[in-house]
Amino acid sequence: MHGTARPQTEQIGLTRASWRARWQRLAELLGGDRALLLGVLLAAIAALPALVAWAPQMTDYPSHLAGYKVALDHGQDPYLTRYFVFNWEWTGNLGVELLMVPMAPLFGLEQAGRSSW
Repeated sequence: MHGTARPQTEQIGLTRASWRARWQRLAELLGGDRALLLGVLLAAIAALPALVAWAPQMTDYPSHLAGYKVALDHGQDPYLTRYFVFNWEWTGNLGVELLMVPMAPLFGLEQAGRSSW
């Protein structure tokens, strides 16, 4: 003999009509545009892996953090300057590197690097 402690979907209000009413209510909040609602919903779902993970799932993320550390050091650390020199140039990552200059002192290098991706 066995049973279940889960209530039926009708008992907790998860019927097709209730989902349709919630969907329409959300669409009304966004101006009645269901396409916009679907776009916002899909964008939020697509952003979940980056928002939930402790570090972005990119294979070159640690090398970017190391590059930011060298860039922000400005030649102060003798161990870093012995092996690395940073030259500002027009590259594809220049926008993120420029963002790191004000963000790293505020949030720390790792948190600023995570939020810039």
